[in-house]
Amino acid sequence: MLMKRNINRNEVLVTVGATQALDIAFRAYIDSGEEVILFDPRYVEYENMIRLAGVNLFMCPLGL
Repeated sequence: MLMKRNINRNEVLVTVGATQALDIAFRAYIDSGEEVILFDPRYVEYENMIRLAGVNLFMCPLGL
């Protein structure tokens, strides 16, 4: 029991790594056609994963 909550096996998704988990999360929570702001510098794979979800991607550079 985690934090006094029973976890059903249907609530758990096992992935081979963080990149696959993030890709699945992006596709589950971002609808096609939505707009996403991605800060730059970034982890290089974020852009590809977000674009594959079918969204309009806007890059926001961070810097001085």
